[in-house]
Amino acid sequence: MVAGIATLCKALWPAMTQADFYAALQASAVDLGAPGKDDFHGWGRPNALGTLDFCTTIFKDGFESGDTGQWN
Repeated sequence: MVAGIATLCKALWPAMTQADFYAALQASAVDLGAPGKDDFHGWGRPNALGTLDFCTTIFKDGFESGDTGQWN
């Protein structure tokens, strides 16, 4: 699941670094146990839509609609 979310983010924001992605994934995770990171659940369940929403606020200048040159 995380690899799929990473692929979506990298396709929309090619300049995104691994640290940026990790921060977005962590911030948008659905907390399942005690608040914050815990030994059993880690940061929680990955949330694809939440991660994309979080990245949208950070990377406001994603590639323009129709600009497929970055896909090659």
